[in-house]
Amino acid sequence: MKPILIFFILAFTGQFLFSQIPVHEEKLHKLVLENEYLNVIEIIAKSGEAADMHTHKYNYAYIALKGGKMQLQDEGKEAREVELPDLYTGGKFENHIEPFTHRFTNLGNDDIHFLAVEHKATYKPTKDLRMNFQPDD
Repeated sequence: MKPILIFFILAFTGQFLFSQIPVHEEKLHKLVLENEYLNVIEIIAKSGEAADMHTHKYNYAYIALKGGKMQLQDEGKEAREVELPDLYTGGKFENHIEPFTHRFTNLGNDDIHFLAVEHKATYKPTKDLRMNFQPDD
């Protein structure tokens, strides 16, 4: 009886630790604006804090208002360490929108602070929509 009970406890604990939740339910992500076109999410992580494995349903762009050393892990991939400078920008931009699942840990000594904007696209672009910007003269 004890081995069966231990199995269920470990199975439940593993499911809890690695479950995938929507980004808006993740404890370090705060939805600060939502409308029919986009979601704006604020992310603040203190030193040593880790985000749970969470899923972005939409393409998104982010800016690191206050960057730092982080460990990132995309679902199904090995974790990696990165050092994001202040005002670093990035995101997930796909023509065919697929949910994206990941988690991170703040490895630095200071808080990290990000703003992310999810675009609630309901269409699938048929061509590359990037603009060809030229530097100012």
